[in-house]
Amino acid sequence: MLTATKHRVPRWFTEGLAVHEETAIEPDWGDRMTPDILGAIKGKQLLPVAELDRGFIRPKYPQQVVVSYFQAGRICDYINGKWGYDKLLEMMHMFAKRKTTPEVIEQALGMKPEDFDKEFLAWVEKEAGAAVTKYDDWRKGMTALATLKRASDHAGMVAKAKELIEIYPDFVEPGSMYEIAADSYLELKDKANARKLLEQYANKGGKMPETLKKLAGLQEEAGDKAAAARTLTRINYIYPLKDEPMHRKLGELSLALGRVPDAIREFEAVVAGGPIDAASAHFDLAQAYLKAGQRSKAEEQVFLALEAAPGFKPAQKLMLELNAGDAGQKEKR
Repeated sequence: MLTATKHRVPRWFTEGLAVHEETAIEPDWGDRMTPDILGAIKGKQLLPVAELDRGFIRPKYPQQVVVSYFQAGRICDYINGKWGYDKLLEMMHMFAKRKTTPEVIEQALGMKPEDFDKEFLAWVEKEAGAAVTKYDDWRKGMTALATLKRASDHAGMVAKAKELIEIYPDFVEPGSMYEIAADSYLELKDKANARKLLEQYANKGGKMPETLKKLAGLQEEAGDKAAAARTLTRINYIYPLKDEPMHRKLGELSLALGRVPDAIREFEAVVAGGPIDAASAHFDLAQAYLKAGQRSKAEEQVFLALEAAPGFKPAQKLMLELNAGDAGQKEKR
């Protein structure tokens, strides 16, 4: 964007388009409507589009920069939805010709900036729905939920959390209603409903790795290995952390599902991370290579496994099988 316009572009537009593009591959990759943003919408603190740069450059309250990113992204979403992506490109070229935001809005969209603001704000408020109109009720409900948590009232926590999810389903920040209710369901020995709630959390864009790993465990336990693998794969895109157990588990699930390239990727990540149990890490990777028909690489990993632990029986057995296979091929020749 900066190159295309020779840096003649307002901050709100380049940042807004960046936020808009975050959801190009996965809708849940974009920014969520956080409590700070809801408070700004409810308090009529969103800036007119002609003045939106001020929110990035000269914020007047602590979270205004974050709110401005959200607003700019939603403006681009709105323009894309109503006029199409070509209109965003047209606006980009107009900014390159040194036109101001009011000029671009009026000429590209055919309306005064003030009229655009009215339409956009009405759209945003409708999108937020009950989360705005019942925002105060939600805040009070979260306080009540904390009280129930201190009392270990799990049945009450589930009921209150579900009530709050109805008001504000997009709240997936740490300490969300989904997590609290799911943990309560687990305390009540109801794993099925805990899994369903955490699946809702993930679908709404929840990104906490520990919570997603908990969901993957419940999905695997329920017999849905494919869903568990999808959940763990999301963590790789959200937070590609050095997490040996997570990569090992995803490798095992991928191998069980016949997704050999995925299994190789995950087991290679385990090996690259310098695992404590090097023998089993190399052995797992050897099995994946063998499934992929990469025999020489499999042999190399078995050697490394036995080098790390000469008495490791699974690697010894695989080595014998590989040697027997090599001998059989030589006899055929």
